[in-house]
Amino acid sequence: MKKSLVVSAALILSLAAFADALSLAPAVPAASWAKSFWFSRFDAKKAEAAKGGYPVVFVGDSITHFWESRGAEVWDMNYTNVDYRALNVGFSGDRTENVLWRLQHGQLDGLDPRAVVLMIGTNNIGHRQPDLESAFDTFCGVQAVVSDLEKRCPNAQIIVHPIFPRGATTNDQMRVRVDAVNRMLASWINQKYQDSKAVGKGGASKVSRVWFCDFSNRLVGPDGVLSREMAPDLLHPASAGYEIWADALKPYLDYALGKTEKAPSRRCVCSWPMAIPTNGPRAATAMSQNYWLTGTKGKNFRYTQKVNEIADNPERYYDIIMLGDSITHFWEKPGHIDHYKKTFKGYSVLNLAFGGHHTENVLWNVTYGGFIDRVQTRLFTLLIGTNNRGDSAEDTALGIKRILEALAAKQPNAKVILMPIFPRYRWPKDGSPAEYGPGSPERARNEKVNELIRPFADGKRVIWCDFNAQLAPAPDGIPTKEVLADGCHPSDKGYDIWAAAMMPIVKQILGK
Repeated sequence: MKKSLVVSAALILSLAAFADALSLAPAVPAASWAKSFWFSRFDAKKAEAAKGGYPVVFVGDSITHFWESRGAEVWDMNYTNVDYRALNVGFSGDRTENVLWRLQHGQLDGLDPRAVVLMIGTNNIGHRQPDLESAFDTFCGVQAVVSDLEKRCPNAQIIVHPIFPRGATTNDQMRVRVDAVNRMLASWINQKYQDSKAVGKGGASKVSRVWFCDFSNRLVGPDGVLSREMAPDLLHPASAGYEIWADALKPYLDYALGKTEKAPSRRCVCSWPMAIPTNGPRAATAMSQNYWLTGTKGKNFRYTQKVNEIADNPERYYDIIMLGDSITHFWEKPGHIDHYKKTFKGYSVLNLAFGGHHTENVLWNVTYGGFIDRVQTRLFTLLIGTNNRGDSAEDTALGIKRILEALAAKQPNAKVILMPIFPRYRWPKDGSPAEYGPGSPERARNEKVNELIRPFADGKRVIWCDFNAQLAPAPDGIPTKEVLADGCHPSDKGYDIWAAAMMPIVKQILGK
């Protein structure tokens, strides 16, 4: 008896350590140890699948599982006849990683469905705080499930639902995280599957098989409020919700089963009032960068790298967290990394800058990326805006203001060193005029941004650090290649200038 208790304790500790380390756990297959029914239901559903004869499969969590209780009457009316006969493999409590485990352990063996209906992710949000799982992590888990289903069900149309609304109002914190995941799902499916053709093996074209079916606006009121009549626990739909679901699915299932040649719309727009701003200035709206969603050219590797870097730090504390674009990112570039380590010797630093980022990407990173929730710091550095070339100076400044507000909300005791946009310059080639030179529209715009953001620094929580005059000295205001190697990114000499201006402030704040 004692031996079994020791084993169980060890298992619990190992699972807790795994969840704490995270490392994108939502995309790593894992069985569910939390529900006593889970393995018996898995075996029973696997045996049902092995018999075959199900052209439609529903995959998900308790919301799908409850077709067998709250939605039973609607199910019987719609999914028990020969043409639409469906298998329900929704499991109460499941997260994305549990679905992945079930798929990879034969949940659908014996089936060749024509349609797979997927809605998953609400338990990732409901059972893990943002410091253990960000909205982006949950999205990665859903993305992994869709990709697995594409391979496992080669003849099926895969119908993806956004996570259903939960919580009474749009500002409910669960709803806010649901919103973030759903916007990423819509954006990803738009980018990857909205074209009618996708490239298959050998370069041959094939019709895209992934659809985004969003009827969430029919589950909530015009103001986004989810009523207890629609969802008694503000999570699981009542019978009326399952009727709406069945009605919304019909065009997709009819197309998948060959009952109509008319394809549903591929336009993916989350259709219910959301807590995340969708209107207003672009630069001041939190948005993830496209390559994080599509994973093109491996560019989202830095996200995973930074998640793992945090997971490897048991203290979850950094003296300094750096935010920005490639200018800050490149402190860690191979050619500068030794210089970086020397400059910040004695300090623990987390560089969360990403090449190509705009203000809206940093705002998304702070708000939904999960990094700032996972760690504590006493000091942020912020240099952003040079990539916001298509935005007005006022819009860019508003984006920076919202980043500062988001940092204050996440970590109110941390200070911020705020820097102006650097004086970029592009040397003329083949007689073409220089860009970003003194008097140019580009330079004027950036100088206007700097003028607008300077008052954001109150000298207490936000400290202004301006060394632009040293990067592009008078009288001509043109940087040299010895300082800004390509007119934008500093050389070691440029980073020396940066360090000389910033490190005295760092030492004063941190007392080192």
